Amino acid sequence: MSTLEKELRDLTTRLEEVLGAAAGEPGALTDGIARALEPLEASLRDAVSGAINQLSQLDPATSVLTRQALEDAAKTEFSRALRYRRELSAVSLGIDGFSGIRDAHGADGADDFLRTVILDCCRGIRACDIVGRADEAVFSILLPETPLAGAVQVGDRLRSIMRETPNPVGDVAISYTISVGVGTADTEDVGAGPLL
Repeated sequence: MSTLEKELRDLTTRLEEVLGAAAGEPGALTDGIARALEPLEASLRDAVSGAINQLSQLDPATSVLTRQALEDAAKTEFSRALRYRRELSAVSLGIDGFSGIRDAHGADGADDFLRTVILDCCRGIRACDIVGRADEAVFSILLPETPLAGAVQVGDRLRSIMRETPNPVGDVAISYTISVGVGTADTEDVGAGPLL
Protein backbone atom coordinates (compact mmCIF):
# COMPACT_ATOMS: atom_id res chain seq x y z
CA MET A 1 0.00 0.00 0.00
CA SER A 2 1.43 3.40 -0.98
CA THR A 3 1.89 6.24 1.47
CA LEU A 4 -0.86 8.21 -0.23
CA GLU A 5 -3.29 5.27 -0.01
CA LYS A 6 -2.52 4.87 3.69
CA GLU A 7 -3.07 8.57 4.29
CA LEU A 8 -6.39 8.46 2.43
CA ARG A 9 -7.51 5.50 4.58
CA ASP A 10 -6.45 7.41 7.72
CA LEU A 11 -8.31 10.48 6.46
CA THR A 12 -11.46 8.43 5.97
CA THR A 13 -11.20 7.18 9.55
CA ARG A 14 -10.65 10.73 10.89
CA LEU A 15 -13.61 12.05 8.88
CA GLU A 16 -15.85 9.32 10.26
CA GLU A 17 -14.74 10.31 13.77
CA VAL A 18 -15.39 14.00 13.04
CA LEU A 19 -18.83 13.28 11.65
CA GLY A 20 -19.72 11.25 14.72
CA ALA A 21 -18.40 13.89 17.15
CA ALA A 22 -19.90 16.84 15.29
CA ALA A 23 -23.47 15.61 15.28
CA GLY A 24 -25.58 18.48 16.54
CA GLU A 25 -22.75 21.03 17.06
CA PRO A 26 -22.79 23.98 14.60
CA GLY A 27 -19.34 24.65 13.04
CA ALA A 28 -17.73 21.56 14.56
CA LEU A 29 -18.09 19.63 11.33
CA THR A 30 -16.26 22.24 9.23
CA ASP A 31 -13.44 22.64 11.78
CA GLY A 32 -13.09 18.89 12.16
CA ILE A 33 -12.91 18.30 8.41
CA ALA A 34 -10.29 21.06 8.01
CA ARG A 35 -8.12 19.49 10.75
CA ALA A 36 -8.54 16.03 9.23
CA LEU A 37 -7.44 17.29 5.78
CA GLU A 38 -4.23 19.03 6.97
CA PRO A 39 -1.93 15.96 6.77
CA LEU A 40 -3.28 15.01 3.33
CA GLU A 41 -2.78 18.55 2.06
CA ALA A 42 0.87 18.50 3.19
CA SER A 43 1.44 15.09 1.57
CA LEU A 44 -0.12 16.22 -1.70
CA ARG A 45 1.95 19.42 -1.69
CA ASP A 46 5.13 17.37 -1.19
CA ALA A 47 4.14 14.91 -3.93
CA VAL A 48 3.41 17.70 -6.43
CA SER A 49 6.64 19.50 -5.55
CA GLY A 50 8.62 16.28 -6.05
CA ALA A 51 6.94 15.60 -9.40
CA ILE A 52 7.63 19.15 -10.62
CA ASN A 53 11.28 18.86 -9.55
CA GLN A 54 11.64 15.53 -11.36
CA LEU A 55 10.04 16.88 -14.54
CA SER A 56 12.33 19.92 -14.52
CA GLN A 57 15.32 17.57 -14.77
CA LEU A 58 14.06 15.79 -17.90
CA ASP A 59 14.23 17.06 -21.45
CA PRO A 60 10.60 17.27 -22.64
CA ALA A 61 11.34 16.00 -26.17
CA THR A 62 13.48 12.97 -25.27
CA SER A 63 12.86 12.23 -21.57
CA VAL A 64 16.61 12.11 -20.86
CA LEU A 65 18.34 14.46 -18.42
CA THR A 66 18.52 18.15 -19.26
CA ARG A 67 21.94 19.75 -19.62
CA GLN A 68 21.79 21.11 -16.05
CA ALA A 69 20.71 17.75 -14.60
CA LEU A 70 23.46 16.04 -16.63
CA GLU A 71 26.05 18.45 -15.24
CA ASP A 72 24.78 17.78 -11.70
CA ALA A 73 24.99 14.02 -12.30
CA ALA A 74 28.51 14.43 -13.70
CA LYS A 75 29.60 16.29 -10.55
CA THR A 76 28.15 13.54 -8.37
CA GLU A 77 29.78 10.76 -10.42
CA PHE A 78 33.10 12.62 -10.56
CA SER A 79 33.12 12.98 -6.77
CA ARG A 80 32.29 9.29 -6.40
CA ALA A 81 35.05 8.31 -8.85
CA LEU A 82 37.61 10.36 -6.92
CA ARG A 83 36.46 9.12 -3.51
CA TYR A 84 36.53 5.44 -4.45
CA ARG A 85 39.37 5.71 -6.97
CA ARG A 86 37.15 4.43 -9.79
CA GLU A 87 37.15 5.13 -13.49
CA LEU A 88 34.66 7.56 -15.04
CA SER A 89 34.37 8.15 -18.75
CA ALA A 90 31.89 9.80 -21.07
CA VAL A 91 30.75 9.51 -24.66
CA SER A 92 29.29 12.43 -26.58
CA LEU A 93 27.13 11.79 -29.63
CA GLY A 94 26.43 14.42 -32.23
CA ILE A 95 23.76 13.63 -34.82
CA ASP A 96 25.20 14.54 -38.19
CA GLY A 97 22.92 16.68 -40.35
CA PHE A 98 20.23 17.08 -37.70
CA SER A 99 19.24 20.57 -38.84
CA GLY A 100 18.34 19.12 -42.27
CA ILE A 101 16.14 16.50 -40.59
CA ARG A 102 14.41 19.22 -38.55
CA ASP A 103 13.95 21.39 -41.65
CA ALA A 104 12.52 18.52 -43.71
CA HIS A 105 10.24 17.01 -41.04
CA GLY A 106 9.42 19.91 -38.73
CA ALA A 107 9.84 20.17 -34.97
CA ASP A 108 7.48 17.28 -34.17
CA GLY A 109 9.18 14.98 -36.69
CA ALA A 110 12.59 15.98 -35.32
CA ASP A 111 11.43 15.19 -31.76
CA ASP A 112 10.13 11.78 -32.91
CA PHE A 113 13.49 11.18 -34.58
CA LEU A 114 15.39 12.10 -31.39
CA ARG A 115 13.24 9.79 -29.26
CA THR A 116 14.07 6.90 -31.58
CA VAL A 117 17.77 7.82 -31.48
CA ILE A 118 17.64 7.65 -27.68
CA LEU A 119 15.96 4.23 -27.85
CA ASP A 120 18.73 3.07 -30.20
CA CYS A 121 21.29 4.53 -27.84
CA CYS A 122 19.87 2.69 -24.83
CA ARG A 123 20.32 -0.61 -26.66
CA GLY A 124 24.08 -0.03 -26.58
CA ILE A 125 24.66 1.05 -22.98
CA ARG A 126 24.23 -0.31 -19.46
CA ALA A 127 21.36 0.52 -17.12
CA CYS A 128 23.77 2.35 -14.79
CA ASP A 129 24.98 4.71 -17.54
CA ILE A 130 23.53 8.22 -17.46
CA VAL A 131 22.19 9.86 -20.63
CA GLY A 132 21.54 13.58 -21.03
CA ARG A 133 20.88 16.09 -23.76
CA ALA A 134 23.85 18.42 -23.95
CA ASP A 135 22.66 20.48 -26.93
CA GLU A 136 20.03 20.42 -29.69
CA ALA A 137 21.51 17.36 -31.44
CA VAL A 138 24.21 16.34 -28.95
CA PHE A 139 23.79 13.77 -26.20
CA SER A 140 26.31 12.81 -23.53
CA ILE A 141 26.51 9.52 -21.71
CA LEU A 142 28.31 9.19 -18.39
CA LEU A 143 29.93 5.78 -18.00
CA PRO A 144 30.71 5.09 -14.32
CA GLU A 145 33.52 2.63 -13.64
CA THR A 146 34.55 2.62 -17.29
CA PRO A 147 38.10 3.24 -18.53
CA LEU A 148 38.83 5.15 -21.73
CA ALA A 149 39.15 1.92 -23.76
CA GLY A 150 35.66 0.90 -22.60
CA ALA A 151 34.27 4.31 -23.62
CA VAL A 152 35.80 3.87 -27.09
CA GLN A 153 34.07 0.48 -27.36
CA VAL A 154 30.74 2.01 -26.31
CA GLY A 155 31.16 4.81 -28.87
CA ASP A 156 31.97 2.32 -31.63
CA ARG A 157 29.01 0.12 -30.65
CA LEU A 158 26.63 3.11 -30.69
CA ARG A 159 27.95 4.32 -34.05
CA SER A 160 27.38 0.81 -35.47
CA ILE A 161 23.85 0.51 -34.02
CA MET A 162 22.83 3.88 -35.39
CA ARG A 163 24.41 3.34 -38.80
CA GLU A 164 22.60 0.00 -39.19
CA THR A 165 19.20 1.16 -37.89
CA PRO A 166 17.19 3.50 -40.14
CA ASN A 167 15.12 5.80 -37.99
CA PRO A 168 11.45 6.22 -38.97
CA VAL A 169 10.03 9.71 -39.12
CA GLY A 170 6.45 9.48 -40.29
CA ASP A 171 6.44 7.28 -43.39
CA VAL A 172 10.13 7.82 -44.13
CA ALA A 173 13.03 5.76 -42.78
CA ILE A 174 16.03 8.04 -42.32
CA SER A 175 19.53 6.65 -42.35
CA TYR A 176 21.86 8.78 -40.28
CA THR A 177 25.31 8.87 -38.80
CA ILE A 178 26.72 10.23 -35.58
CA SER A 179 29.98 11.79 -34.58
CA VAL A 180 31.38 10.36 -31.39
CA GLY A 181 33.76 11.83 -28.84
CA VAL A 182 35.08 10.05 -25.77
CA GLY A 183 36.84 11.22 -22.64
CA THR A 184 37.80 10.03 -19.22
CA ALA A 185 38.08 11.80 -15.88
CA ASP A 186 41.55 12.47 -14.59
CA THR A 187 42.43 12.85 -10.94
CA GLU A 188 44.12 16.11 -11.96
CA ASP A 189 40.79 17.52 -13.16
CA VAL A 190 39.18 19.98 -10.76
CA GLY A 191 35.67 18.91 -11.71
CA ALA A 192 33.55 17.01 -14.17
CA GLY A 193 33.29 19.91 -16.64
CA PRO A 194 36.03 18.71 -19.01
CA LEU A 195 34.28 15.35 -19.28
CA LEU A 196 31.16 16.83 -20.86
